[in-house]
Amino acid sequence: MQWREAKGSIFEQEENMNEVEGKMMSEEQVLDWLAEVFNEPREKITPETKRDDIVSWDSLGVLTLMADLDEKFDLVLSDQEMRPMQTIGDILAVLRERGKIKA
Repeated sequence: MQWREAKGSIFEQEENMNEVEGKMMSEEQVLDWLAEVFNEPREKITPETKRDDIVSWDSLGVLTLMADLDEKFDLVLSDQEMRPMQTIGDILAVLRERGKIKA
């Protein structure tokens, strides 16, 4: 019985890891999350929202975004990959390209 429990827990751990690695969100959920990341009202965050319109999307905001992308999506982006992002839509595009947004 102990062997089955141990074996079952291994499978359970593998399944949980796959869920985390494969985590996907809808675009609306991502927009909600980005509003939290940048501490902005949700209605202000749309795909068209520009970086210049978000006060907290500064150098510290970029680091926060990078850390949260890693934590939420297991997605590590370099500074060079982050620099061209000038709109919320740019962030969404990267998440789509990497298969992190539900279709």
